[in-house]
Amino acid sequence: MAGRPGRRAVADPLGKLREICLALPDVVEGEAWGHPVWRVGKSLFAGYGLQGRWCVNVKLEEPHADLLRNDPRLVSTTLWGRNRWVSLEAAKIEEWAEIADMVLEGYRMSAGKRSLAKLGDRRGQKE
Repeated sequence: MAGRPGRRAVADPLGKLREICLALPDVVEGEAWGHPVWRVGKSLFAGYGLQGRWCVNVKLEEPHADLLRNDPRLVSTTLWGRNRWVSLEAAKIEEWAEIADMVLEGYRMSAGKRSLAKLGDRRGQKE
């Protein structure tokens, strides 16, 4: 959660998100709607876009997305197809390990069996 002592936002949130996403197997960076997105196969699982302010966008399981409903970083949540997308204000993100876990969740929802096999038992990534 934002606001804990000893935590601070990173200077380059797009660079940090890019580092997290590209560390996963078979991920490709592209562009959609004029903004960077990350895919595994043909499926999007993360993005970075402008929604009045710069946001990290991640695909999450609906129960997880619901837990973020009152998070002060939350800008919007969107149901896109069968998936819930959450947009968090990049400038308010202080715990990037938490974002890495969210990205991993979206990746697992999107990746095929071969990509998941390359992932192994990775649970998250460190800041």
